[in-house]
Amino acid sequence: PDLESKLNTALESGDIFAQQSAQELLPLVQQAKLLVKQYDAVIANPPYMGNGYLNPLLKEFLKKNYIGYEKDLFSTFMIRNLHFAKPNGQLGFMSPMVWMFISSYENLRTYFIDQAIIYSLIQLEYNASGEVRVPLCAFILSKQHIANFIGSYIRLTEFPGYDVQSVKTLEALKNPECGWFFTAKPDDFKKIPGSPIAYWIKGISNFDGLKLSDLMISGGRTKTHGNDKYIRYFWEISNIIGSKWEPYANGGEFRKFYGNEIHVVDWSDAAKSFYSEHGGLYNNIFWGTVGITWSLITSSLNSFRVKTKEAHYSSGSPTIFTKDYELDTYILGFLNSMITSYYLKAINPTLNTTVGDVLSLP
Repeated sequence: PDLESKLNTALESGDIFAQQSAQELLPLVQQAKLLVKQYDAVIANPPYMGNGYLNPLLKEFLKKNYIGYEKDLFSTFMIRNLHFAKPNGQLGFMSPMVWMFISSYENLRTYFIDQAIIYSLIQLEYNASGEVRVPLCAFILSKQHIANFIGSYIRLTEFPGYDVQSVKTLEALKNPECGWFFTAKPDDFKKIPGSPIAYWIKGISNFDGLKLSDLMISGGRTKTHGNDKYIRYFWEISNIIGSKWEPYANGGEFRKFYGNEIHVVDWSDAAKSFYSEHGGLYNNIFWGTVGITWSLITSSLNSFRVKTKEAHYSSGSPTIFTKDYELDTYILGFLNSMITSYYLKAINPTLNTTVGDVLSLP
């Protein structure tokens, strides 16, 4: 305020040089005043723009000033908005719900859990915004963290149609026993690897103990960098035995326990040299080893199956191994159970199920 007053005085003076400087500086001072103000409530619909669409100047600015939150403009925006709130202020956002689960937003989740409070949240159905299918959530943060705070959550993912969302929200508020109203401690989310905002999950305490990562390891995938040239269906090859072609697990349809090895990969010296030159060969200690694999992309339930010793495998067919490289049928059975399906939907409800997701299972 003192600086602004001095600049206004300079504008009214007869000193032409002082007037010119004041004219240049005054807008900056007025903008700074706005940026340092803090509010009891901050309500916003953040801008959405992923890292791949940012211009170089903005990308560099975010990396320099918002490291860990620079993957998307909405993530940066929410962190900045926390500074606009007073110590006991509250913030209301509508944003994509990807920050609740995906690994690239783990820093944002950790900040919300450790430094603030997730006071309440509504997870909307994909069609909640009308004709455009956008996964959204609306939530309230309280800036000051309170340990073991119990937040309120409404899950509308089972109710298609934007006109239904408000109706089901009001029903949940009137009747918390409706089945889609939940309470959870944000601090408990940290028990799950990656800290997903899995507010509806039961048995979070199970994640306190042994995890699959204590028993299983992963590595050794083969990426050809030229599937059209180097991969075939096995029925396209007249004689596989003794040839350059070897079995190749490459994803596939829903199939539990066994199967889906319908591809072969060129394993000639020339082909392997090409894969290696392009960074497509990883950890050959896993080659010739039996494992458990699944399809990376799925629109419904996951299905886990044996990867035979003879088969190589792609990034589309993530694979895990026991530490003694033997098949553990108990783990295979567990992975194909409804318990695993339940936990995986909480850990990562997107279409991709990664090695990290599976190894984080209790």
